[in-house]
Amino acid sequence: MTTLAQAQRNTLKSLNREGGRLLSMKNNAEAIIRLSEGSVTPEIVEQIIMHALAIQHDAEDTQLALQSTAIAIGDLNVVAITQQG
Repeated sequence: MTTLAQAQRNTLKSLNREGGRLLSMKNNAEAIIRLSEGSVTPEIVEQIIMHALAIQHDAEDTQLALQSTAIAIGDLNVVAITQQG
C-alpha cells in the first residue's frame, strides 16, 4: 500500500518533470521567434516546423501528465483519509 509520503513524493516528481517540459516549450517558442526574425529560407521553415512539432508533442505529454497528476492528488486525499482513520 502506498504511504502518504510516497504518494506526495511521486506527485512532486511528476510536477517537477512537467516544469521541465514547460521550460522546453518556452525555449522552442523562443527559437521560433528568433528564426522568424531573419530571412526565411526553406531550411529556416524546416527548423520552425521542427520546433513547432516539439512544442506540440510536449503540450500533449503535459496534458496527459497533468491529468494523471490530478488523479494522483485525489489519491493523496484518499491515502490521507485512510491513514487518519
